[in-house]
Amino acid sequence: MDEIGHLIKQAQHALRLQIDKALNDIDLTLPQHVALSHIQMHAGISNAELARQAFVTPQTMHRIVTGLEKRGLLGRQTHPQLERVIQLFLTDTGKRLLSESTKIIDAIETESLTPFSTEEIDSFRALLRKYFAAIEGIDG
Repeated sequence: MDEIGHLIKQAQHALRLQIDKALNDIDLTLPQHVALSHIQMHAGISNAELARQAFVTPQTMHRIVTGLEKRGLLGRQTHPQLERVIQLFLTDTGKRLLSESTKIIDAIETESLTPFSTEEIDSFRALLRKYFAAIEGIDG
């Protein structure tokens, strides 16, 4: 099978297995890493948006956020002007773990690209962006 979609899925699956294996050493999963990363980048992000970014359901993200909070990696606070809005923030411990997990993921990505030249990597990224844009443009 050499269909583009199948090859992309195989590559994504292989990358995910490597990341999961490495993150397991620091007791973190990729969806937890994604949640921590997006909470740090987007103060006040909603649970639903976190779920979309991590490719999980809102219910799953709720469990992830609750677990991260119990571990002391993030906290919740009420929005200063909107009492019904709960904002998430990283604790110092959460920031340290996110930094460590980011280094781990970056190292895996770097290693996975060693067979390629800089030009090939740039071309690969450009082609993937173009492919993604084409898929998003399809009216289904």
